[in-house]
Amino acid sequence: MKAHRLLRAFPLLLGAALLHAKGSDWDSPGLWNVDSDGLSTLVVQPGKGIDGLRLDLRYTLAGPGARWAQMTRAWTDGPLNGKPLCFVFRSNGAATLEVKIVDADGSNFICRYPLERHGSRWESVVLYKDSFDYGWGGNTTLDRPVKIALAIAGAAESGTLSIDEIGLGRPGLPATPTPEGPRLDPRRHKPGFGFEQRRHR
Repeated sequence: MKAHRLLRAFPLLLGAALLHAKGSDWDSPGLWNVDSDGLSTLVVQPGKGIDGLRLDLRYTLAGPGARWAQMTRAWTDGPLNGKPLCFVFRSNGAATLEVKIVDADGSNFICRYPLERHGSRWESVVLYKDSFDYGWGGNTTLDRPVKIALAIAGAAESGTLSIDEIGLGRPGLPATPTPEGPRLDPRRHKPGFGFEQRRHR
């Protein structure tokens, strides 16, 4: 049975090795910084990946209400310019993976993956600029990325998440469908900054 599962996953993993462009491989834990809400914890360790290392995350979301822990790194690859952000992931948990890009003006752009629905097997992700929803801060244009964050958010729980082949991919790759879900600001397309300002316009 185990061999059968590996054979089924092999085409996806082999294809994922071709997703990112050389020079945009962010699979080393040393490239990332860990942050949290103060109660939750996140440990990032190297694992054996498709082509070199992968990122193995072990997290504990602790405390009441919505909790989070994340790893971040500076975005040093310039504007997206038609290049997608690519990676594959799988998990054991019920939290939400939030892929966040921070723009130079302080705006945050997010794409969310509920791990309970999307992480039980290796899943390929190809995200273009238009794949991200505007979250908060700055303006609604993603044009000068300065930071990327991979956050795990949700109610208190412990789980694992593996991420491999993360980096910028070749232009023209088919975008993967993004999960549907509530947006942080339903009036984000209106002028102004912040929820309250938009509601008064």
